[in-house]
Amino acid sequence: MVASFLILRWIDPKEYGIWQSLLIINSYIIIIQSGIINGLNRELPYVMGKDDQVSIMELAGSAQGFAFLIAGLLAITAAVVPFFIDDKRIAWTVVIIVLCAALSVVRQYLASTYRAGRAFDVLAKINLFEAAISIITVSLVYYFGYVGLVGRLFVLTVSGVIVAYIWRPLKVTTRFQMKPLIKLLKVGMPIFSFGYLFGVAGTFPKLILLNYSGPELVGLFAPALALTAMYQMLPNVIAQYIYPHMSFQLGKSGDDALSIWPTAWKSAFGAVLAGIPFMIVGFFLIDPIISNFFPKYAKAIPATYWCLAAGIFLGPRIAVNALFSLKAWKWAAIYTTIYVVSNFLFPWLGFLNNTNSLVGVSAGICLSYFVIFLGAMFCIYKATHKVGGKRQVA
Repeated sequence: MVASFLILRWIDPKEYGIWQSLLIINSYIIIIQSGIINGLNRELPYVMGKDDQVSIMELAGSAQGFAFLIAGLLAITAAVVPFFIDDKRIAWTVVIIVLCAALSVVRQYLASTYRAGRAFDVLAKINLFEAAISIITVSLVYYFGYVGLVGRLFVLTVSGVIVAYIWRPLKVTTRFQMKPLIKLLKVGMPIFSFGYLFGVAGTFPKLILLNYSGPELVGLFAPALALTAMYQMLPNVIAQYIYPHMSFQLGKSGDDALSIWPTAWKSAFGAVLAGIPFMIVGFFLIDPIISNFFPKYAKAIPATYWCLAAGIFLGPRIAVNALFSLKAWKWAAIYTTIYVVSNFLFPWLGFLNNTNSLVGVSAGICLSYFVIFLGAMFCIYKATHKVGGKRQVA
């Protein structure tokens, strides 16, 4: 995140707005994954909990083959992009984004095997390596500006995939067995659909600003987005460990839904408590930091305060994985509906009812996160305390 703030210092808001606008492509291109990797995220730790070695090899090998296939198709797509976009800078930016999306499919498969195999010590080392590369490659932005920003994404993605592949905990034979793939698809498609909607909904605030005000305002929104990303770091890191742990625990406990409720609510409220000190410190630092180090983004200071408050409600993004571990599709659908509607409705209403567009959208984000927090905890509670199928309530 230090790197993100340094980039804001060196990139003009309009150019950064173009970059952020093009990155929205990622939220839509991932549909090609079809849910296979999502299915692996749930099924692999589950069968490991049951110590089913045959299923482990079949699921991991088939998912690996699928990941390589999708990466190849995306690479071919990237190769033809320059023929369809006249603006060369935009064209090559899109090429890099699509190539990185291709490599990210492989990276996501590898990350799933680390988490399922509970190789958290190695995963932590990889995360530290990627953090170091993230800081080092900031120099590309300093020396080359926008071109360095695009190149930095490519370097980060390639280096992350190489290291994750070398240290991978499951060295399986690539295969294309239909039965394991169909199983992963059946489980993963609902999870992927929900996750895809989460990703699309997350772009709504930027799309509102882009549609009504252009890329420059999206660029000015960068400090608020960077702050939100800082808040997401803790939930995202914890989720890497909590999600497979819940699926593993479910398999080990004989599908006792109630067994994962303590992990779910503690992770959600723990993230809230951890965020409060950060919010208090940020309240005093935002204005002087942006004013002195990022003066081009000074107009975003009031909006950044709203996102500072919004961030403490991101805790359920860890806990909501309980719904996927349980395959509680009904409650996952209800939560997703709340998430998608809130992410569009409140920022849009804020935009319409505030003369300062950035403040209006940010205030809407804050309200939407609070509503999503309440909705998530309600859905998780109902899913873990309901008797159904093999689920048991103590």
